[in-house]
Amino acid sequence: MEKLQRLVESEGCSVSEPDGLGYYALQWASLDNRTAAAQYIIEHGGDVNASDHTGQSALRWSAVRGAVQVAELLLKEGARVNATDLYGYQTKWSKNSLKTGGVNNKSWNGRGPCGW
Repeated sequence: MEKLQRLVESEGCSVSEPDGLGYYALQWASLDNRTAAAQYIIEHGGDVNASDHTGQSALRWSAVRGAVQVAELLLKEGARVNATDLYGYQTKWSKNSLKTGGVNNKSWNGRGPCGW
């Protein structure tokens, strides 16, 4: 958290712009279930619905990883659960979607469309 705060507050780094690979700070915080970092990023301009070059958002990353606490925060802050990525998948289809309020489609035998 200290490094994040230093980068934003002292060095003027933006949390609302993607990194060199096209990913957002909020996605990285979500992937690692870092709730305090995610909250800080949101409070400093991070967009809960920003998507990377594949159309995936922080909520999608948290659902795939099973990062429930961050997913709950993102949903509370207005993240769209029905946003569709470049491949046509939605967050509610991710492997841990039941933990984040998604829908379990029985045609996939309890797995996501990618077999997760």
